Amino acid sequence: MNRKQGTSVPRGPSGPHVFLSENSKRLALLAQDNKRTPSVRNVAILFGGLALSALFFCVIWIVVAKNTHSSFAPATVKEPGFAFTVEFYKKATIQTSRNKNYLVATHEDGRKTAIWVAKLDSPLSCGSSPDFSYNAQEGVQIHASCYERDRLTYASDVSVDKQVYQINMTSERPISRQEAELIFGSVVIE
Repeated sequence: MNRKQGTSVPRGPSGPHVFLSENSKRLALLAQDNKRTPSVRNVAILFGGLALSALFFCVIWIVVAKNTHSSFAPATVKEPGFAFTVEFYKKATIQTSRNKNYLVATHEDGRKTAIWVAKLDSPLSCGSSPDFSYNAQEGVQIHASCYERDRLTYASDVSVDKQVYQINMTSERPISRQEAELIFGSVVIE
């Protein structure tokens, strides 16, 4: 190869290639677009979506928690001439003895709690037994509500449409007053 002295052959492009230069400009513009701060509208949409998602999951959690963690379920017991509905322990069954129906729940430890309602001619008094109060359903007039000191038995005399009834609950384990108040407060006599 003959070369002239003083002239050199360029080994690389002498200036930026037009195609590469345009791509670099586009890439630089894209990088600048990605560095921009989000608009207020986009931020509002993002937080709104997050809030809706959180609300959705909270509602689901509340529904599931209530159904799985509540220890009470509604039950209806029919007697000759009347019936009563009560929010009582889950999986309670109706048992009959001497022509009387009892709603009986068996707890995890094997001990039982029963509730029943009986017609009376007139209300009784608590005597020296401690009393407790609860919020009765509409149309129920409470005369007296008592419990034994060991909290194994609770009773309440009530009137519904001029008929006197006694609500009784007894258990093989102590029942807290709060539970008794919830159960007695849920009784509806029809």
